[in-house]
Amino acid sequence: MAEQTIELQPGESREVTFEAVPQQAKTYHVSVNGLSGSFTAIKVPTTVAISWKDSPSGANRWGLTVLNWSATKSLSTTVSTIDGEAVFDIPPDWDFPLRFEMGIYYYPDGSITMLYRAQSRNPSWPNYVEEFIPDYGSYYFNVATEQFEPR
Repeated sequence: MAEQTIELQPGESREVTFEAVPQQAKTYHVSVNGLSGSFTAIKVPTTVAISWKDSPSGANRWGLTVLNWSATKSLSTTVSTIDGEAVFDIPPDWDFPLRFEMGIYYYPDGSITMLYRAQSRNPSWPNYVEEFIPDYGSYYFNVATEQFEPR
């Protein structure tokens, strides 16, 4: 923790501030010249979790790519069950909202059938929807409305 020495003349007062950058989510106790207090550091969310709502009949697998706003960086995954969840640890230098590309598939006996596709990467590409992942947290992507809904 930082330390400061302040010299005051009799009757003089001065505001002193300290900055603490906690390394763990816990309660920290602070004491300054006989005065004490505490603050609680909380873990800042760093993940985005996506799952489906109203997926097409027969779907058994899906894939998702999330991209930073400028679409210069991406993270991808394939989820092996339609009711599974895709979870991404979002790098701290990414700006929200996030763009996405996703598809719902049917995999019978090694062949692939695309049942649904949506993307917010590029408005001039097919299957564009004006929808974005707003912030850290857990969301459903509702196929019927083509919107992310908080979970």
